[in-house]
Amino acid sequence: MKTLDFIERLKAVYHLPSDYAAAKKLGVTKQNISRIRNHGQTLDDRAAFEIAELLELDPAQVVAYMNLERAERANDKNLILFWQSYAHA
Repeated sequence: MKTLDFIERLKAVYHLPSDYAAAKKLGVTKQNISRIRNHGQTLDDRAAFEIAELLELDPAQVVAYMNLERAERANDKNLILFWQSYAHA
């Protein structure tokens, strides 16, 4: 899963009508959600834990997905392999 997938899932589960509402629920700025949507950024670890709790997911796994996405963007094959093992656990 990518960061945007988690955001969209949060919006669906909580019936949030907009990115602004999702940002408010998550405790981040609307600009943060905009950077995720438009520039491929990820949630920081605090926000990853928050979204995991809201979606009743394993926080460590969500953090692993965020780090996997960062490693893929950097094309770091070693980190991709490392984070894949935790993200897909």
